Amino acid sequence: MRDRQQGAARRRRLTTGCSRIGSGLSLGVVAAGLVAASIVAAGLVAVGVVGTPSAGASTPSAGASTTAADSVSVSPTSGPVGTEVHLSGDMGPCPELPTIGGQRTAFVELVRGSGGLDQPNEWINVPVAADGSWRATFVIPSFVGGQAMTQGSPGGDVTPGTWTFDAPTCNSAPVAVGFTVTSSAPAPARFAAIAGTPDGKGYWLAQAGGGVFSYGDATFYGSLPGLGIKPAAPIVGIASTPDGHGYWLVGADGGVFAFGDAAYYGSLPGDHITPFGAIVGLTPTPDGHGYWLVGADGGVFAFGDAAFLGSGNDGVPRAALLATSDGSGYLLPASTGLPPAVYGDATALGGNTTPMPLAAPVTGAAVDPGTNGYWETSADGGVYAFGSAPFDGSLPGIGVTPAAPIMAMAAASGGGYWLLGADGGVFAFGGAGFFGSAA
Repeated sequence: MRDRQQGAARRRRLTTGCSRIGSGLSLGVVAAGLVAASIVAAGLVAVGVVGTPSAGASTPSAGASTTAADSVSVSPTSGPVGTEVHLSGDMGPCPELPTIGGQRTAFVELVRGSGGLDQPNEWINVPVAADGSWRATFVIPSFVGGQAMTQGSPGGDVTPGTWTFDAPTCNSAPVAVGFTVTSSAPAPARFAAIAGTPDGKGYWLAQAGGGVFSYGDATFYGSLPGLGIKPAAPIVGIASTPDGHGYWLVGADGGVFAFGDAAYYGSLPGDHITPFGAIVGLTPTPDGHGYWLVGADGGVFAFGDAAFLGSGNDGVPRAALLATSDGSGYLLPASTGLPPAVYGDATALGGNTTPMPLAAPVTGAAVDPGTNGYWETSADGGVYAFGSAPFDGSLPGIGVTPAAPIMAMAAASGGGYWLLGADGGVFAFGGAGFFGSAA
């Protein structure tokens, strides 16, 4: 295991203030018609009819903070980064609402302090039913974006203190409900990432504290607790080497830890670089001789033979970096449902060109190795397919509410994908096999 050695990180960021969005992108069909989906969790197989990925969000728990006049509920109203928050409301008949793809939507956001156009925030366009009711699920993030289209805030870290959820109303200003962030670090035992083996017959799970769990034909090559190491920042990603005989862990500070035959090509702390936005993932190059790190602010850092093609630092929070099969392009999905930032030959992967209605922010994404397409997943287990990637099912689509928010996803080489919950629960769809979970 090697970490924090000196290396030659190449950190370059666009200064134009705009993401480059590829042309001719289209949103894949994600839950239209009666499509059979299978899910395997804890050894139980269930088959259901696929519905809209945003349907079936969790119901707020008892003890919610409510603004009765506007029928807005937020629960809980305090907790650390990683806390799952349920929001709901009833706007009543409201014909003035905007529509996205025929779906009526309303704007829900988490903003620092008591709000304001110049404050960092995280927002989604929540679907609103015909009767005016709406539901949303937020996972308190470690970084939020900015008002790129108004005051140009670049975003900022989510720090302990007072934050505000702005919930929609029909003909008046949004309702503000306070939320107290108690800590900027999730619990070490919280599960943060999943990576599949090259043959798709196993996977690794990684915890925020650096613990690694192996299932199926995934071999255990070590973990941070096993070495007596406490990471300086929570682990946020795990990635397999091309032959599956090793893996990398990456922390929110850009620290890289290499196990097995994974080679160390550098890290941000090793180059004395502090990322503006917390790192959210590591993506290896096709030959495994390099990797990209991506920050929640869209900053991209290239190491080894990874090519730097651009960064999405435009105030839009990003959830992942997805590379093309030849390593000559990548795209950065937005956690808010906005179009991805696209670079190099990644236009072939597809993507949405207009904002998507979301009942929960996007928390993970994965390239479909069998097509020119990719998937995104949201905190409630919704799945969205782009390009030619098939839609193989979602948790809301079969009426399942996960016990903990979905934090990541990984593609199976034989088709299908896995979703990972913060409690270590694994959900397998399509051709992805279920090999066990930590929940």
